[in-house]
Amino acid sequence: MEINSVLKSTSYLEFINELDNLVYELLYSDNGGYITLSSKQAVVEAKNIVEKFVYEAQKLRKKVNFENVDSIIKDKKNELVEQIEKHYKKEALEWADNVYNDMMENCLMGVSINKENKENTDKLYNRGLCAISWIKDVKNLDDEQQKELVDKFNSDFFDNLYSNDEDYIPNKAPIQSNLMLFLQIRALILEDENRFLELDLNQFSSDLNQNDIVYFNNIKKDFLSYKKTYHKDEQTLINSAIEILNLRNNEDKYSFIHQINDDFLLFLQDNKKMEEKDKISLIKRRINLFNDKSKYYKKLLTSSNE
Repeated sequence: MEINSVLKSTSYLEFINELDNLVYELLYSDNGGYITLSSKQAVVEAKNIVEKFVYEAQKLRKKVNFENVDSIIKDKKNELVEQIEKHYKKEALEWADNVYNDMMENCLMGVSINKENKENTDKLYNRGLCAISWIKDVKNLDDEQQKELVDKFNSDFFDNLYSNDEDYIPNKAPIQSNLMLFLQIRALILEDENRFLELDLNQFSSDLNQNDIVYFNNIKKDFLSYKKTYHKDEQTLINSAIEILNLRNNEDKYSFIHQINDDFLLFLQDNKKMEEKDKISLIKRRINLFNDKSKYYKKLLTSSNE
């Protein structure tokens, strides 16, 4: 093949590869790829993914000059949109399910609180039935499936209405978390991120205090964005410090992790931005402080030049 033809065909295929890479990155990247998004986030971000493809594809377009380049871009866009629509529909239903479940849970909680007020409980009952009718239309349920939902709602509704108040008061969050459970969940961040993301942390409300649940929920939320690697690096850094201190006791590990997190939060509050060197400096300080604060401060005081 003549060299000009070689160059032209190579450039042509390279352009197609670049478009493919763009599509796969937008769909499957660990750093916010569309298929990794779920529920409401997937619905909200769908349009942005398509717009990003158009923007990036046009940047690639300017580098080539083929007769059918616009047709190729259009075909790749259609491939992308097809995959987005498939995931979009699935996650839109997931979002609807989440909203429905929250509404039914709130209705039942409202019944347990307002059981002496018939007007309020009647309104809550009607709200529950309306929610069932809505989810039936959303998910195209048949009459038998709707009846199952109504029967379950009736059972739960009247159980709440005639139960003792104490039975439906949410579990009070403990002051002290179950240390082993906390460390097991934290280990999943590095060892099994999919399982970590699938965890319903609310099921641990009687074993983890509210601060720890918020801590893990914030990490889960950030895992669906560009911050996933940031959190993994941070956990690895803290684990390295734990190894240096040779901490074996769960209470010591838990305490050290939270002291580090507090150090980071305080630093961010004062500086608005924290780089890796700042984290390392803070962790080195905390390592020296952890075993003997008095010894650490005495050393600073006696080494002063004043």
